[in-house]
Amino acid sequence: MALVKQTGAGLANANVYADRADADAFFLAHGSPAVWTAADGNTRDGALLITAPLLDGMRRWPGAVL
Repeated sequence: MALVKQTGAGLANANVYADRADADAFFLAHGSPAVWTAADGNTRDGALLITAPLLDGMRRWPGAVL
């Protein structure tokens, strides 16, 4: 499945809040843990795809469309 990053434009087909480049930059800035850097692209994308629904279900975010 392709990653479609939510940009704030209300994309109906968005499925992630951060793409692989965003996550790579985050982990690089925060010590680049070996588990993330050793994972292949499909594994990284899968982790990002799992994260968005988890964040959505955690709480009501300001501006959330319900």
